[in-house]
Amino acid sequence: MLGDLQGWVISLYNFLFFLSQPFTEVKVKMISYEPLFNTLKERNMKLKDLYKVCGKSTCAKFSKGESVRLDTIQSLCNFLNVDSNQIVIITPD
Repeated sequence: MLGDLQGWVISLYNFLFFLSQPFTEVKVKMISYEPLFNTLKERNMKLKDLYKVCGKSTCAKFSKGESVRLDTIQSLCNFLNVDSNQIVIITPD
């Protein structure tokens, strides 16, 4: 019970801290792994099926839209037998 209350208080503190920060413009991400998620869906696969190829931490980067190494993209292309445009889309800011 105390742990739940403590977690709630920390979450509230973080939220209030966030609200106290000055507003900054949000930029649209220029990396999208939507094609990867679509490819996985078409093949009835999940992101965890890629752990053997690129590891859990890299798979987490896909979910967060963070950049990964180009050789990781190449490994995925080879594993899934697809072109890079079926893994990632890169657009200008």
